[in-house]
Amino acid sequence: MSAPGPGEAPAIDGLRFVRPLGSGGQAGVFLAEQDVPRRMVAVKLLTGPVGDGRAERFLAEADVLARLEHPHVVPVYSAGRAADGRPYLVMRYCPPPTLADLGGLATADVLRVGVQLAGAVATVHAAGLLHLDVKPANVLISRDGVPVLADFGLAGPPLGEAAGASVPWAAPELLFGTAAPGERTDVYGLAATLWTLLSGRPPFEVPGGDNALTATMLRVRDDAPAPLGPDVDAALEDVLRAALAKDPADRPSALDLAAALQEIEEELGLPRTELVVFAGRPRASDEAGERPAADPQSGAVASAEGAGEGSRASRPSGSAAGGPRRRRLPLGVAVGIALALIPVGLVLSVWLKPAASTIAVSGRRAGDVVAFTWTDSAGQPAGGYRAEVNERALDLDRPPVTVRGSGKVCVSVQRLDGDKRPQGTASATTCVP
Repeated sequence: MSAPGPGEAPAIDGLRFVRPLGSGGQAGVFLAEQDVPRRMVAVKLLTGPVGDGRAERFLAEADVLARLEHPHVVPVYSAGRAADGRPYLVMRYCPPPTLADLGGLATADVLRVGVQLAGAVATVHAAGLLHLDVKPANVLISRDGVPVLADFGLAGPPLGEAAGASVPWAAPELLFGTAAPGERTDVYGLAATLWTLLSGRPPFEVPGGDNALTATMLRVRDDAPAPLGPDVDAALEDVLRAALAKDPADRPSALDLAAALQEIEEELGLPRTELVVFAGRPRASDEAGERPAADPQSGAVASAEGAGEGSRASRPSGSAAGGPRRRRLPLGVAVGIALALIPVGLVLSVWLKPAASTIAVSGRRAGDVVAFTWTDSAGQPAGGYRAEVNERALDLDRPPVTVRGSGKVCVSVQRLDGDKRPQGTASATTCVP
């Protein structure tokens, strides 16, 4: 199938196209009016080739994106295929401005936006996706003034290709193929975006200098950004420089970046911005109903396989029907042995009992957002905490952890030492329905 131009909109039932909103190397975005419910929406259409599984990957990733439901990720309403076979995505329409129109923000605003977007990026990564084009123009502002990440690189170019990369905010591995793009590629884009919000220009743009494409790419690869100036908090500049490291391995994760920004908020006496992280998508075995059921009393895992009509529960070797019979002790001897072992059992139960956890967790729900916080009687650990959120591990410097979802959410928390190894006893699991 030939690839339509980015300005060409096909017929889609229930949508009336109004005008193009923008286009990139792989997709075009249009403003459309939706019939039911009646509202203005943004429609993203794949405009590049739809072969080689590109269309299927676009729709599969769109399905994951639609289930994120993060307050700082643009909501996806629906997806499908147009009459000409092109896949499309229907999203919330956020009219201008974007962050690209709001350069030169105050430090407090940049910190707040940074924590919010870092939570969005971490949530995207937890779902198994990458954005690969984080930049100011791709952060929209909702009608209530909330920044939302948009324009994901769904079905984008193969790894290592820089096609469609936004050079002023793109990591070296995107531009030069020095490493496979990954989660730290998005962290770089977020740091470059925050740098732009602080200074009014991207980190490698030189005022009055050569800012042509090739010159900028070489500075991205070889140079350090020029200092932000005395008006910018030095700790914030250091955090952003670390996230702009040339080697992806030297950059923090999105969660670590958020924690560093929150720490700067505290040092400056600013309100601590809430970090919202979605716990991630269910595992394939969970979705297929294949996960073994846990015995609520013993904690053992009991497999449902072979439990149908006519089947028998498996038995330990040597105890099957027809096997050797066990010899029984006389009742009086058995009772005597049992009474003699009671003191030993009491001693062992005390000796083997794990130390009590120093962490007490509490949680509360407000709509579809669940927030967990905790107190630790042993004080702040050197390596922070590891929160197991519905069996997904999140490392945090300190509470709280916030999860968006309508189902039951369970959390347990454990201290970490300076090497990020578990320390002490984990808290009891706390669940919020």
